[in-house]
Amino acid sequence: MKKVDLHIHTISTVKDCSFTFDINILEDYVQSQKIDVIAITNHNVFDRNQYEQIYVKLTNTIVLPGIEIDIDGGHALFIADSDEQSLDAFEVICNQITPLVKSQDDTISFGQVQALFHCFDDYLVIPHYDKEPKLPNETISKFGANIFAGEVCSVKKFASALKNPHSLVPVLFSDFRVKTLQYGEIYPNRQTYIDINDVTVNSLKLCLRDKNKVGLAPTDGHNLFQWSTSGLCLSTGLNIILGKRSSGKTHTLNRISKHFGDKALYIRQFSLLNTKDPNSIEQFEQEDKIKQSKIASDYLQPFKGVVDNISQVPTKEADMYMLDQYMKALVKFANEQHLNDVYSKTQMFNTSTYRLFETDELKSLIDSVELLIKNEKYKKVVESFLDKTMLKGLFCKLVEKYRSLNLSNKLLQDVNATLNTIKTNLQMQSTATRIPDLDLYGILINERKRVKFNEVVYELKTSRQINYRDVGNFRISTTTRPYHNATDMKQGSQVSLVEAFRYYDSPFDFIQKLKDTAVESTSFYEYFVKVEYKILNSLGTVVSGGERTEFNFLSKVKDAMMYDILIIDEPESSFDNIFLKDEVNILIKEMSMNMPVIVSTHNSTIGGSINPDYIIYTEKSTEHGEVVYNVYEGRPESKLLRTPSGDSIENYEITMNSLEAGETAYNNRKQGYDLLKN
Repeated sequence: MKKVDLHIHTISTVKDCSFTFDINILEDYVQSQKIDVIAITNHNVFDRNQYEQIYVKLTNTIVLPGIEIDIDGGHALFIADSDEQSLDAFEVICNQITPLVKSQDDTISFGQVQALFHCFDDYLVIPHYDKEPKLPNETISKFGANIFAGEVCSVKKFASALKNPHSLVPVLFSDFRVKTLQYGEIYPNRQTYIDINDVTVNSLKLCLRDKNKVGLAPTDGHNLFQWSTSGLCLSTGLNIILGKRSSGKTHTLNRISKHFGDKALYIRQFSLLNTKDPNSIEQFEQEDKIKQSKIASDYLQPFKGVVDNISQVPTKEADMYMLDQYMKALVKFANEQHLNDVYSKTQMFNTSTYRLFETDELKSLIDSVELLIKNEKYKKVVESFLDKTMLKGLFCKLVEKYRSLNLSNKLLQDVNATLNTIKTNLQMQSTATRIPDLDLYGILINERKRVKFNEVVYELKTSRQINYRDVGNFRISTTTRPYHNATDMKQGSQVSLVEAFRYYDSPFDFIQKLKDTAVESTSFYEYFVKVEYKILNSLGTVVSGGERTEFNFLSKVKDAMMYDILIIDEPESSFDNIFLKDEVNILIKEMSMNMPVIVSTHNSTIGGSINPDYIIYTEKSTEHGEVVYNVYEGRPESKLLRTPSGDSIENYEITMNSLEAGETAYNNRKQGYDLLKN
């Protein structure tokens, strides 16, 4: 087996963050990680002089020339042989690629790459497969039989690809930018073991066609992965860490967490308890309210549009005043008919301006048809019901109609402007009263809007459940209800709403009063109905203090699928054994089917009955005045657990001591239980 890392960067390009290459760091990296084969794969560039310096420096490591090319928006590694003839040909191709990528957003088409390489037979091509930026599946298909392995970004993705019969053969590489490490940084542990002897492009291509010849550990690499430089392994499934108090369990968990960085979800001991106030229901629900706020936002979003619209509508009093002024002018005009002169007798003196055509609905219709035409994700569904040619014809007709109405509106605007100028000039020359322009239809619509808005708000205020989500035996319920008083409405703000709340039962008037407060107009919609979040237990009642801790755990573990690994330190410190057995064990086991899970425990309910895939035992000792942590590992069925250096310990003994306080204590408890039973 060879430990291989075929994705290493030594040159900072426009595709990278700035870094300074250090060849001594590269040497230390391959030596400390015990790597047998590496490839230098910089973004769209191959520096032969630098490559040859690295080749000479790393005498005990096979160094292959390579390049990482931006193709069709994704990335792919191209690796060549290291003999002189292969290097010459590879260098010529790479020198033509470099000028094609000048900015962060530049990418090369498959056709351009194919034209440069002519044939891919002499190269190992590995695309970003389950790793961003992914090479599109369409592009992978164009490579045909030249692509059979794909790079993934994590142990979790590697294990998933192995299980998928339709997946490419997965490989995991470091993608390491070789530079001086900052304090606290560690080398990446992302390398792949390949069952190979002589390393050439052809031998690599032969091995990487077979999932059985790749792994993440020297032995049993499909089920184990190596995470430390000393050779310690973990299962891709469920791992249990045992050990005495202060034996190094948490120390080991911290090391594992540091290795995975922000890709690890680490539930630390006692972290599920609210240390500020374990019985603070308000704080507990406020924390969950933040998580659930999007539900309220989505629910009220349509209403926000309604409020934004109605906020622009004048009050009924304002409309009635305009109507009253219009009627007075109309009566006055009728009474002054005898005063009409040559100017007031013209038809244009009292002609109303023209109302413009409404185009918003037509514009929305055009956008919808365009979406149907351009949508790729549901293209087959759309085309099974709607002919694309007919859709394009409809689109053209709608656009034609929109342009016609738009032109008419522009002409009407010009006519209205001219008409207003003429009317103003005529009024200046005449002593007769002119009837003012008034949009009677607009006043009618405003009244209908005010009435309809009140009806909508009355319906909105009806108490209802708008969403719920089950987490284990708990339910997160999101409900709405009317506000009870101004204090209820303040929502933590310092704005006084006492005066505004007096009009709460008259929605349109309430809007007008909100305008007189310091409340932002964009937030008006939030003041009509209160959204509440409750965590309920299986009986439908609000959760107790202990149940809140249980819910926190279930909620956090459910979020673990967004991470690469789940680490839990002594969950028994927060729960009773029934909950551990009926909820925690089942959930942890389910999670371990899809990602590595590590649980530190002293509890036999977890450690014994959960049937782990791998056992780790920690032991602390002192040598020459310094603390030394020993880590033993092995399968649950193994008689002995071993350290990477070969030391061993009895599996039965440490399991009994860790979970049952020794065989004697276990037998005594068993006898006591038997007596109780009888």
